[in-house]
Amino acid sequence: MNMVFSIIGWMAWAFTAYLALTLTYSCRRIVRSGQSFQWITAVQAFFWCVITVVFLLTSLNKLHILWLLPVLFFGAQFLVLVGVPIITPFVLFLTQIFMKFVLIGTGTSTQSSTLVWENLLKEMEQDEEGTKEFRQIVGNFLIPDDISPNKFRANWIALFRHGVPSLLDDGENVNPTPSLQMFSLVTNRPLGYPEWFLAAYPDVASWVTTSVEEDEETFSNIFGNISDDELLDGEGRIKGEFLRTLIDTYCMETGRTLECSEKCLWTDENK
Repeated sequence: MNMVFSIIGWMAWAFTAYLALTLTYSCRRIVRSGQSFQWITAVQAFFWCVITVVFLLTSLNKLHILWLLPVLFFGAQFLVLVGVPIITPFVLFLTQIFMKFVLIGTGTSTQSSTLVWENLLKEMEQDEEGTKEFRQIVGNFLIPDDISPNKFRANWIALFRHGVPSLLDDGENVNPTPSLQMFSLVTNRPLGYPEWFLAAYPDVASWVTTSVEEDEETFSNIFGNISDDELLDGEGRIKGEFLRTLIDTYCMETGRTLECSEKCLWTDENK
């Protein structure tokens, strides 16, 4: 009977080692192609590698792997998408160190949101004048603020899923960032903010609408004494330079990391 349990344990270990190698290689392949890997995948790869090494080098009963695999599989998703104070930052910190070693030889030490946006800009260079505005958005906002393409895409789909179909929506399940939840319905969206701003900076828009606009003095301190004609463009939306001011003021006043930034860990502190 002990022999049977030993065989089952080694089979579980071999399966874990296979998962570790597969997910690790997948992250390398994705980065080499100029895209961004999912942090859930990276955390799972880190977990599988840890299990593989620990159970190989210690005398721990390998049958424990049978319950550790499902727990850590769903745990990785919970830690990344929901976030647990202290634990999530710690796990992501270790995962970042792990990925730096994994990505050696790929031309980057970690995934770069900048690389994704720059590649998108290159693809748009030959497009018509209609894409000029988006190029400015990418160059002046998304790249400087290290906005995650994956978070932006998930938020964009969530904004349009209940309205006009989006070309980015292929029917998959998406996980928008926490602050975007309140803007999923059109009736809940504040006036004057472009959809791209809500997708990339939902925390800033939420902060302005719930905290700043209730205090007219604070709102006046941000923009000064300006008229609507100066603040808004021809379509009734806040001009880019003032959106930039809102973002910078939010970061300075709250001390928080932008929710859609690659650096954001989505803990309760960020909500």
